[in-house]
Amino acid sequence: MTEKLKKLAPPGADLGADLRSFGLLVFLAWFLSGLFLIRYETAFGRLFETAYDHTTLRSGAVMLPAGEVLHHSMAGFTVTVIAQAANVVRNYRMFTEETKSIYLMKRLSASKELHIRCWALPLLFSAAAVLIAFLLIGIDLAYYYLRTPAECLPPSMQLQLWRIFL
Repeated sequence: MTEKLKKLAPPGADLGADLRSFGLLVFLAWFLSGLFLIRYETAFGRLFETAYDHTTLRSGAVMLPAGEVLHHSMAGFTVTVIAQAANVVRNYRMFTEETKSIYLMKRLSASKELHIRCWALPLLFSAAAVLIAFLLIGIDLAYYYLRTPAECLPPSMQLQLWRIFL
């Protein structure tokens, strides 16, 4: 598999370092997505009141909307995608300043080879990060809806997915 990925990278690029840095970014983004659990458990705890070691549901208690609980929890994945944009710039610089192979790339019969080698891996990594983020959003929303008592769900459920990433 790494041989196929090497064909998509600039010549002389350290594919192992790219994979490690992407893995680290995704791990940190996944770790930051745990903010959802902290926010959810805090909001969930506010739905109940405890008196004399007996916990009861507050009357009229309403859970925070899912979009508000998920707010910023996927920002780490946004940073990961932005970092891949920086990798595109680095790849072009590698051709022009480090390996000086830009002249060879421009003379090839496959005129798009330069752009493929500069964009392919960052786009692949970005797509993987977005897929992981949407998978985590699905898991978080399932947790939200399955754990929250039905009578405590907000009346107008607006997901506001844009708030999750920004």
